[in-house]
Amino acid sequence: MSIEQPYFCDRFTIDDYRTVPRLRRAFHHNYGVRPPHYEPILLDPGGTVWDAEQRYVLGSSGTYQDRGFSTFDFRTARWKFAEEIYRRALESTRARFPKLAEIQWSDQLPNWRQLTLPDCFADAGDFLTAEMERLTRSGRITIETGCSLSVSPPDRWNSNEEKRTTLHMILDEEKITDEITKPISWRPTHGYDFYAPRKTVAFEWIDIAGFLYRPTLRQIELINNEEARPPVRPLDAEMIDRISHLDIDGALRLVDQGANINGAATCGETALTTLAETSSTDCIPFGEDYEARCAAVPELKPSDRIAMMRRLIAAGADVNIFYYDEVDVLVKSTLHAEPETVQFLLEEAGADPNHNTFPEDHPEEISQALDYAASDCNIYDGEHLIACEKIYDLLLKHGAVFRRPQEKEPS
Repeated sequence: MSIEQPYFCDRFTIDDYRTVPRLRRAFHHNYGVRPPHYEPILLDPGGTVWDAEQRYVLGSSGTYQDRGFSTFDFRTARWKFAEEIYRRALESTRARFPKLAEIQWSDQLPNWRQLTLPDCFADAGDFLTAEMERLTRSGRITIETGCSLSVSPPDRWNSNEEKRTTLHMILDEEKITDEITKPISWRPTHGYDFYAPRKTVAFEWIDIAGFLYRPTLRQIELINNEEARPPVRPLDAEMIDRISHLDIDGALRLVDQGANINGAATCGETALTTLAETSSTDCIPFGEDYEARCAAVPELKPSDRIAMMRRLIAAGADVNIFYYDEVDVLVKSTLHAEPETVQFLLEEAGADPNHNTFPEDHPEEISQALDYAASDCNIYDGEHLIACEKIYDLLLKHGAVFRRPQEKEPS
């Protein structure tokens, strides 16, 4: 029984899972779309994934100078200065090392690809650091504190301009603290008089050198986990769609034709995870007499679901595989509150109860299934509560461990 992630174990450390989300706090996201980052040096905003020290982004609508916005972006002046130095130095680095962009992904694991960096990667990192120091010491670069608005480019959701508008507040402070953010985040912001003193500032190299971070190869893989996920193959997606219609015969015919029984669809769902949460009425279209049409369809019994799972497992489906930022079939069955299926997975199918499927959010956790089962026991009542309690007891019986023991301070 492992207390790590299947196929990810020994690849990433707990420190990786703590570091990468913090580094992401420094990136410019286009409203939920993660741009790739393969830079040899990154800027580290400090703090934690939940509380970065130099930058704090908050979704909260308001108006500024009669223009609507939907996001606050707090930054210290020192951080903004470092960003400007970094931007210019990165341009020079890319021009100096044109092969820096020649990264390669290759098949490594069933649910993960391996990254290979260009030979010039380390030299480019040294050059980038030296160029940042040179630009800083030149004294020619300054930044402005104060408030300003920016509008992101159109996104895939066709968001209107207000939803793509951000209010930037550049403050000449050492850190972005709760005392700075709470007066805005805890009150209505329409018509609020936002104010940040305007002045021109610059910093010494010693003031920003501590922000520079040289990521490891594995950390760069984690940062770009969406690229690390194997591409979705059309035949695999079709096979999983068949399972969402409870057409196991059709799905297995596609496996015979070359579909990967452990492949994933667009959002990372697999054959088994899809089956774990599918009900017999999921594919009935909404419309007139919807409830009556649903009532006419026989309910999918746990014994029927387990029989279907047996067929998939016999065809090679792995009960312990999951894709990054997704969950395994045991977690899906836990959330579906079906004790019979959970028992089958633990006692017959060999499911590992100790998978942390979201290690970046809570790296200290071990069993995501146990966490969800405990939470559901505090939410539901009646028959649903009884099912959740049975699942919780089953997970404990089979060795589920909620959290890693706290590391002891050296005496």
